[in-house]
Amino acid sequence: MTQDPVDKTPVNLSPSESIENKQLDFDRKKYSKIRGWLIFLIVTLMFLTPAGGSRLLSLTDENYKSYLKNNSFVPEKLLPTLKLYKASIRVCMGLSFISGLLLLLRLRIGVTITKLFLITNVTVALIMPVLMLLMDSQERINQLMFEEGLTDIPGRLIVCGAWYAYLLKSKRVASVYRLKK
Repeated sequence: MTQDPVDKTPVNLSPSESIENKQLDFDRKKYSKIRGWLIFLIVTLMFLTPAGGSRLLSLTDENYKSYLKNNSFVPEKLLPTLKLYKASIRVCMGLSFISGLLLLLRLRIGVTITKLFLITNVTVALIMPVLMLLMDSQERINQLMFEEGLTDIPGRLIVCGAWYAYLLKSKRVASVYRLKK
């Protein structure tokens, strides 16, 4: 195969190279729009994840108020533990919304930020319970923040792993954000 010296386009393509280029053009056109799983990811990042985080924050506030009503003594370590938990939720909510917005705007950095969010989400799921247990007793933490216990950790690992793999392997993501495959 030879190249045109001016615009570096292939000249005198063999039949197999011509078929490959036609297939690449077809794939590029087919996958160039935000559709399918990609739009679901964007909606999840921009709306569902922040809504779930808001629900967790309000439940934590309600549990804290009921804890204060039922107990006259409030340990001094309880407030920093609660602040740490709420801060981690807010960081994840903000990063989720920003990554969804960047994906929606078709910015290539959006894929990187989304991967960063997925890694952060898994890290928070694994490290926050340990940090909180170091600060306060397990009974109070379970009462205030983890009503279901730590059963959401495997789910978060699976979901984040699946979305991360989608961002790495998807033809649509590569085409929309012009990533090299």
